[in-house]
Amino acid sequence: MTDIVDSKRRSELMAGIRGRDTAPELAVRRMAHRMGLRFRLHRKDLPGSPDLVFPRHRLALFVHGCFWHQHEGCSIAHIPKTRSAYWTEKFEGNVARDKRNQEALQALGWRVAVIWECETGDPDGLKRKITAAICGDTACSTKEKLNGGHMRTVGVAGGAAQTATPPLFVDAFAGCGGLSLGLKRAGWKGLFAIEKDRFAFETLSANFLAGDGSYSYNWPENIEEKAWDIHELLSKRREALACLEGKIDLLAGGPPCQGVSHAGRREHDDPRNMLFEAYLELVGILRPRLVLVENVRGIQADFKASECFEAKNFATILQRGLGTDYDIESTIIKASDFGIPQTRPRYFLVGARKHIAVGDRVATFFKDLERQTEGFLAQRQLPRRPTAKDAIGDLEVARNGRVSSVDSKGFEAIGYNGPQTRYQTVMRDGHEGAPSDTRLARHRPHIRDRFEDIIKACRKKGRLNVTISAEIREEHGLKKMAIRVLDPLGSAPTITSLPDDLLHYSEPRTLTVRENARLQSFPDWFAFKGKYTTGGHLRRNEVPRFTQVANAVPPLLAEQLGLLLLKILFRVRDTEFSVQGAADSSQCGSVSPQLPTELLHPPVINNDISSIAPDRP
Repeated sequence: MTDIVDSKRRSELMAGIRGRDTAPELAVRRMAHRMGLRFRLHRKDLPGSPDLVFPRHRLALFVHGCFWHQHEGCSIAHIPKTRSAYWTEKFEGNVARDKRNQEALQALGWRVAVIWECETGDPDGLKRKITAAICGDTACSTKEKLNGGHMRTVGVAGGAAQTATPPLFVDAFAGCGGLSLGLKRAGWKGLFAIEKDRFAFETLSANFLAGDGSYSYNWPENIEEKAWDIHELLSKRREALACLEGKIDLLAGGPPCQGVSHAGRREHDDPRNMLFEAYLELVGILRPRLVLVENVRGIQADFKASECFEAKNFATILQRGLGTDYDIESTIIKASDFGIPQTRPRYFLVGARKHIAVGDRVATFFKDLERQTEGFLAQRQLPRRPTAKDAIGDLEVARNGRVSSVDSKGFEAIGYNGPQTRYQTVMRDGHEGAPSDTRLARHRPHIRDRFEDIIKACRKKGRLNVTISAEIREEHGLKKMAIRVLDPLGSAPTITSLPDDLLHYSEPRTLTVRENARLQSFPDWFAFKGKYTTGGHLRRNEVPRFTQVANAVPPLLAEQLGLLLLKILFRVRDTEFSVQGAADSSQCGSVSPQLPTELLHPPVINNDISSIAPDRP
């Protein structure tokens, strides 16, 4: 057939054909979304950058144009008569490349499926095609019914099956949301969060509250979406909380730790220590099936007795308060043992209500957590012990240069030229462009010279990651003792709320908020809000960005905790683990969560409970 346009126009038309987000691809996405499936788009870290990736099912799906990829037996897959040799060679190259990509994916343990352009016009046929791809042409091994709705059939112990929504958690003393992020990635659904500080709550809101995606909260109608002091919440919304009794699967979070931290003054009568009582009161009202508490290891140390106070160990108080109704287990966890590039020892406690049949899963929880880690990290191709340079080497000023800060007039920030390591790629998590929160401190020339001398001296004396010596302090006239130089080849020391506690390993400066966030395993799309720093008496009342990062539970560790807690929850026999909603009374409002209807973020690969934990869309 003779071409009806000239060669120049034909070239323009061909150049205008999109390689992604095509009409057939959009049709497949819409159908997969209606079926309740969660997927990522165009994973660049996988061979061929598959159009849709279903991590839970280890499935890479390509949506091919019949013409460009030569669908065998399809009328669309003709070879133009004009320049036939050129088109034949081009099509053969496309087909050969498709084959190489499929073989490479299969070698990495992925299943591969192709949906052709001509198969997307029939909705029923397309649905059957996607179902067959997900289930491997047989009954789904995950026991999930792809019935076009959002409800899923989930297998539980004993062979029983129940229709369930994601299990619900409440995050008490949520901070900026590190624990919430990890739990949501593991498959939990947040109901609401309790956080007093306006800066931390602004960060929480910016990353979680907007929209109805899987990362948002489903706030009850009678508890306002705002920064709540827990005492105010217990006082003003007690009836609303009482409506949730027995309907919460997990109460997570830990009371603020400054009053018991060895990094602080450890004041026995610090008002923040009294928040433990409020936490136990909240447990008594909600009666969650599981509890998870995180705090500094100083919670286990006794305060010295005085004339006014007896010696007090807050870990003991917490365990006694929970021990009546919960089987509990606690230990000190070092984040560096779980794929976090930071030592960070912290106290963790888990508990399950005594009427729940979980066997010895609580008693063995922390041993199981250690055993789970290797597989968890291997699925993500992450190192067991990433170094500081693995985490932040792509953020060096020497590599990226300086740009104007987008949120702080008069400040400079770090430019960005892309990741260098696998850990950095995972932390990018699909984020496009430079990460936020890379504002640099405005060090004066003599301060930079001092930092440079300190970095050189610590390298020479082998004192990286440890407090600078008295000799170095005396030489530079420093009174501050808690200054350390980061070791690029080891795990970072515990991040603190004071930015000048830690110096960069090669550049004469303190770290940025984003570099601290990387050491905490926050993804680059996670943006922090509020002031960068604060001082004086405001340190007791404000939580700026550096403090938000320092106080957070590393999301990568929280995800591993969340996965194991799901295993405990779904082990329950003859127990209604799904939330059916509160009473129909108008004063209680609705608490029944709906699965997400928007695709907000790309998912991560779940561990061996992937058949019950929803992916991140």
